[in-house]
Amino acid sequence: MVKGYFTIERNILGLSTQEIERVLGFPRGRLTSGAKILALFREPYHDEYEPAGSTLFPQRQGLRLKELIETRFRPGAWVGQRLVKVVPDSPHSFTEWYPPAPLSGAVEQWLLTKLVPAIEVGRLAVGERYYPRRRDANASR
Repeated sequence: MVKGYFTIERNILGLSTQEIERVLGFPRGRLTSGAKILALFREPYHDEYEPAGSTLFPQRQGLRLKELIETRFRPGAWVGQRLVKVVPDSPHSFTEWYPPAPLSGAVEQWLLTKLVPAIEVGRLAVGERYYPRRRDANASR
């Protein structure tokens, strides 16, 4: 079960841990202990997530969040795509700062506000590239 930020798998496919840090807006070196890649077992229901814009604008800067939530916004980008969450192996620090991704590498993201089931589809050591493994039909969306 996971909460927090997630994105579309295609946004990190074939990227190294350093490249994933950059496009997802993690602080430099955040994935030096490695990371798990978790695929959401199902699409979140409308009351389980909120739009989070892109990694170009951290902390949902510039979004009209209230209006988006009221419209029960469902991104068309999700159709036929697997949704993933990157979980660093090193513990989270409450003093962490999340820099904006570079303009050429920003990706869409959403925020899970409730727990959603997920399955591990990859584990990366520092420098490794992400190519998913697929366990079953439910995890291969």
